[in-house]
Amino acid sequence: MSIDVVPILKLKNYSCDEIFEKELYFLVPFYLFNFESEFDKIEAGSQDYLDSFKARYREIYERLGERRESGKINAVTHHRIIALSRNIIDALTRNRDVVREEAEKIMLGEVLVTETDLLLEEGRKEGIKEGKENLINTMLSNGKTKKEIVDFIGISEDEFDQIINS
Repeated sequence: MSIDVVPILKLKNYSCDEIFEKELYFLVPFYLFNFESEFDKIEAGSQDYLDSFKARYREIYERLGERRESGKINAVTHHRIIALSRNIIDALTRNRDVVREEAEKIMLGEVLVTETDLLLEEGRKEGIKEGKENLINTMLSNGKTKKEIVDFIGISEDEFDQIINS
């Protein structure tokens, strides 16, 4: 009888730098586990532990936001990481109001509103692009010329060419 060995991923083995260097973004929500041993001290009112937690946790979400802004991850992925993080925070901090409130301030707050706006804008742009592509293809198949299509849709000839070539 043979025994299969299954590799196990240990989150504590990954620093914040390693998560971002290795692009292991799916670990970001679970990074909160690294602070769990400090939660009681934070709840007891230790300002040093609270400040340290806030600084390190803020760094994670700022770096995640930088990845989104640079295009290394899209708004949907960023939003999913934030949503999963919320679930982890809720589970880990069920009886730790101070930690939960501070984590949510860092991770959610305006970030969640911004993410929703980004998702809507990304979807809107995608819809417009697909609509133009479909309209151009339909008009071309109905024998319309490039000039007629450009005039009808209200786009430049360069945009027409980009859509056709994409």
